[in-house]
Amino acid sequence: AEAAARIRQAALERELVEAGRILPQQLIPRYCNELKLPRELQDAAMAIAGNTTALEIIPGRKPQVVSALSLHMAHYFFPNADLSRADIAKHTGVSEMQLKRGHKLMYGSWEKLLPDNIKQSCDAEHIVEVLHP
Repeated sequence: AEAAARIRQAALERELVEAGRILPQQLIPRYCNELKLPRELQDAAMAIAGNTTALEIIPGRKPQVVSALSLHMAHYFFPNADLSRADIAKHTGVSEMQLKRGHKLMYGSWEKLLPDNIKQSCDAEHIVEVLHP
């Protein structure tokens, strides 16, 4: 029953994405729940997704891609969260290669994308080192 519900939810999300009626930030809580990620990581990923969308950093990308890339970028700042690129790919349906390419595109805009709490808790040199593709 639980698996069937997840399949129905995924199908509904696909329909909403195809119709252009879902934002990346709306997908992130489900992905974080499935991956058992901490709330702080979810909040950071949602901020990154919102900034990515608002600033059109990677225009034309599907919401799943933006949400997966946002999770990928945020996870670098939460080393206790056991999360790999393969985990993100498996739960979001975005390939590891898309994550790698997208990360390179987003890397140059990290100052605009990262939430203030991360920028304030890490110096810029550390952020660049951590995020460097």
